[in-house]
Amino acid sequence: MKVQTKLILGFLIIYLLFGLAIFIPMYESSKELKKAASEGLLVLTRHTIEEIDKEINERINDIEVYSQNTELMGFTAQSNSEFEKLSGMQSYINQKDLEWVSAPKSEITPFMQQLIDNKISEELRRKSNFYENKFGYKLYGEIFATNKYGANVAQTGKTSDYRQDDEEWWQKAKSDGIYVEELKYDQSADVYSTSIGVRIDDSNGEFIGVIKAVLNLEEIISIIRETEAQKKFSSAEYTLVDEKGRIIFSTRNYEIFQPFSLFSAIKDKEGILTAKDPQTGADKLIIHTHSHGYKDYKGLGWILAVDIEMGQISKPIHDLILAILIFAIVLIVLAGVIGFYIYSTISKSLGKFEKAVDEVMHGNMEARVEISSKDEFRTLAGAFNSMVQELKDLKRIGVAKKAEKELEAVEASHKLGFMSEESYQKSKKRLTEILEKPKNIDARLLKEKGFIKKND
Repeated sequence: MKVQTKLILGFLIIYLLFGLAIFIPMYESSKELKKAASEGLLVLTRHTIEEIDKEINERINDIEVYSQNTELMGFTAQSNSEFEKLSGMQSYINQKDLEWVSAPKSEITPFMQQLIDNKISEELRRKSNFYENKFGYKLYGEIFATNKYGANVAQTGKTSDYRQDDEEWWQKAKSDGIYVEELKYDQSADVYSTSIGVRIDDSNGEFIGVIKAVLNLEEIISIIRETEAQKKFSSAEYTLVDEKGRIIFSTRNYEIFQPFSLFSAIKDKEGILTAKDPQTGADKLIIHTHSHGYKDYKGLGWILAVDIEMGQISKPIHDLILAILIFAIVLIVLAGVIGFYIYSTISKSLGKFEKAVDEVMHGNMEARVEISSKDEFRTLAGAFNSMVQELKDLKRIGVAKKAEKELEAVEASHKLGFMSEESYQKSKKRLTEILEKPKNIDARLLKEKGFIKKND
């Protein structure tokens, strides 16, 4: 195999190894970047659902604290005492409830007004107004309290009915102490909300009533909106789903409580998956996390899902790969130019040597190698040229030595009469001319080769 071929193969192997050294880490890095982006979104989504749970737990604590208000406890206990004095208490409650629900929605009867205007109702309204002023919307759609018989004793506004002990939330709050109702439309408050029911006990721990606060869905939405404002991908859409797979809220167009198309894929456990958008057919990355509650709040099984177009997640990665690819190509081209220069320099020098050797082999002792570069090839060229000159000189010396012997033979033949005078003179002249040529040869070289004795 020629040296040029070896050089070409060597450079190709180097370029191949260089390419592998760039593209393998680049491929692995792209996978890690995609994984990091997905896991980062999972952490953000998990944090958001945790914030929702924390917020609901904070509202539970808020209502729990107020349920221990001495004025509320005293007012509720007084209501219980008054009801216990009634001979037909249950009939009274049923009659008032019938009158209540029979009244037009916009009408507030004197009996209702009496409950709305009492001092505890005023305190509940101040509490509700405080949060409304703080957040800019009604945090609590309504707050009201009942006595232990389920009859309203105080309220921020008109409720949908008067009797509450037939409601599940009231019964659960009484038995469990706290009950958080699944999201629904609250007719009294005219909002989609989740209701918080808290049992009211007296100082001895005896049950005396229940307080209920209707937590506006806007409180939950605001948390998701805050997360959405931080999104790094414009195609990211957030959807909050209840445990039945109904949409509670979404950043895209939606109808509340409509089924979520991907619920079957995300209902079991949180994680990351890919799916096709049924409308656009685009690949989507779906990150979903589940509500597990916070402290005493056990959660409602809500699921927060965020979907992002895969192309948008891949774009930064593709941009990075493109930048690395361009950089790699520039390096490879530059390395190729340098390699070609090195190859051409070596190949050109080898070519000069090859040509000179061929000429010397065909008898041209004037052939020389001219190398201008200051490297090992120039040193080798000097040695080669010296060698050729030495061969040339040796050839001349050999010819002279042969001519000298021939001249001695011619003179001997002439003395013995075997050669005519004319032939002798011609041969002598020819041989003398041959002997004259090597006189310029370095005497030192002749001595080293043994053609001249060292004492001459």
